[in-house]
Amino acid sequence: GIVDRLVKNGYLERNRSDSDRRIVLIKLTDKAKTVVNEIKNLGSKYFSIIYESLSDEERAFLSKIITKVINSINKQESVDKKEEFSESQIRKIEIE
Repeated sequence: GIVDRLVKNGYLERNRSDSDRRIVLIKLTDKAKTVVNEIKNLGSKYFSIIYESLSDEERAFLSKIITKVINSINKQESVDKKEEFSESQIRKIEIE
């Protein structure tokens, strides 16, 4: 339903794969790319305002927190990928 609304509002395009017609490819439109860039710019603006209001000590502390958050996310993604890979492997089952 969400994809249908985004297509209807002009943010996404649906196309069939040339190699396999069962596959539907979804692509951002130029309108969506513009919105994404506006959101990025707005986020950067607000982050700059916040960052400039911090002391050097607070900036260092914020950098440590952000680094910790990124490392935690990367670590979890790595665990998730390993679990996904191990679940998708073929397993030999002994039958008596």
